[in-house]
Amino acid sequence: MGINIKEFLKVLSAVKPALANKEILEQSTNFIFLDENVITYNDEIMISHPFESDFAGAVHAENLYSLLSKIKEEGVEVEQVENELLFSGIKTKFKSGIVCETEIKLPISEIKIPDRMRKIPDGFLEAIKFTSVSVSQDASRPELTCIHFTSEYIESCDNFRLTRYQLKGFPVKNLSISFRLIQELHKYNPTHFAQADNWVHFKNAENVIYSCRDFSGNYPVLDSFFEMKGIDIVFPKDILESIERARILAEEELSKDRMIEILLSKNELNVKSKSDGGWYTEIFRIRYTGKEIVFRVSSTILAEILVHFKYSVLAEDLSRLKFETDNFIHVVSLQ
Repeated sequence: MGINIKEFLKVLSAVKPALANKEILEQSTNFIFLDENVITYNDEIMISHPFESDFAGAVHAENLYSLLSKIKEEGVEVEQVENELLFSGIKTKFKSGIVCETEIKLPISEIKIPDRMRKIPDGFLEAIKFTSVSVSQDASRPELTCIHFTSEYIESCDNFRLTRYQLKGFPVKNLSISFRLIQELHKYNPTHFAQADNWVHFKNAENVIYSCRDFSGNYPVLDSFFEMKGIDIVFPKDILESIERARILAEEELSKDRMIEILLSKNELNVKSKSDGGWYTEIFRIRYTGKEIVFRVSSTILAEILVHFKYSVLAEDLSRLKFETDNFIHVVSLQ
């Protein structure tokens, strides 16, 4: 059969995120051609993309993708002969053969994808994007490396930040998925969703199915951390550049972050930093008539959140800073 190389590479690229870096599981570094689909599987993610062909089997992904990437003409002829895929040029005279194992050894047939899926509500991908900023990188707390989904909201927490995004209508009661497994999901623009046997399946308009394991552990209850009373603060519009300047001369913590100080006094907000290499201070005029308050905060985290929001509430005990809109809450620990 003849194949268009550009279109074939596009399909293969779409399933590459589920390839294993090393073949710990046999054939997990292969493209699987089966039942008019190209499938990849690495024990945590499986991606299935429709692809009509008259060949079937497991083909080493790097060999196939690299070969096709180096062919300069528009199309090639492909034929399966026993345990090989034979490629030949249509305009040029090249020929090549790549091993194609006819026995599929990956357990992909055991993963049952439901025929019926439920529609994903609008704003789903935006909610994942916003909550991803608070996902933990600490493998010793695997539950915090996940994004937690409910039928009312999506949330995340890394012990220093908490983010909750209101998203009603998502068809789950309680689900956690490692962000590492769905960080590429936005590229597929999923429209439908289903759960089955510890797997979560997302399908898009082109019938590409992105499946990943869900997390079996319990996610912590965060409600009490979002509830707080305190002092209203409206950060100045041009404070971001000041934070970046202060960060340069802020002392580096063990976490590699740089903490800055925010000093509130009558009608003033002062951005401050100090280290062995120097110091920085900049005063802004704001509406504030309370008592003098000073708190330390991560320069990186504060800059990230102030790109989107300027209004906040500082907890009375100075432990937390909360930013809130109609459908979004973000809490930063100041301890």
